[in-house]
Parts: sequence; structure tokens; C-alpha cells
Amino acid sequence: MKDSEAITGVRVTTICPALVNTPLITPDKIVQYSMSEEKALSPEDVASNMLHLIQQKKYECGTVLELSLAGTRVVPEWNIDPPNAPGSGSNAEEVKAGAAALMKPIQDKLATEKASKL
Repeated sequence: MKDSEAITGVRVTTICPALVNTPLITPDKIVQYSMSEEKALSPEDVASNMLHLIQQKKYECGTVLELSLAGTRVVPEWNIDPPNAPGSGSNAEEVKAGAAALMKPIQDKLATEKASKL
């Protein structure tokens, strides 16, 4: 999805919060996870970080923002360098060709919808 913003105009980002103290944390879950309010994020913490994530231009399409009591971090895409050998599907030419093939039906549909609204 990280390459879709130029085509759709929609920036896709994700927030991955740690344990959040919500009504979903029932008494049995409190016991199961040894949960206490001091160990959990508040819904307000998550909401403010979600707003920050979607409002800040510094977060590109495809960003995964991890949220915990220790703070936030942008999760690296792979944490490792992907393979780049021919046939691996990861070298620049293969990625470009694959992305073009995957996006073509979407581009065609968007073009049809845009044309029908004009």
C-alpha cells in the first residue's frame, strides 16, 4: 500500500498500540494479562497519537507507528535488507513491474470512475 498514495491520493498508515485500557479489558482479561492501569495506555494516548500520525506530513504512506509506554517508534519496513537477486521479486526492476501489474486494474477502475463523474 505504501506506493498507492500517488495514484489514489490516500495515505495509508498504521498504528500498533500496546495494551490499551478500554472496556474490552474485562475482569477475566485483567487477570489473564496481569493488567493494571500503570501497564496500559489510555484511549486518549492512542487517539492523540493517531491524530499525530495522520496530521503530520513527516509520516509517509506505509508508515507503521508502534505505540507503547516507552514511547513511539516507526517500525522499519523489513528490519533487514531484502534480497536483490534476479528472480527474488525484490530487485528494483521486478518490483516496479510487479507494482505496475498489480496497480493496473485499480488505475483502470479509477479512470473509469473519474470519467463517469465528469
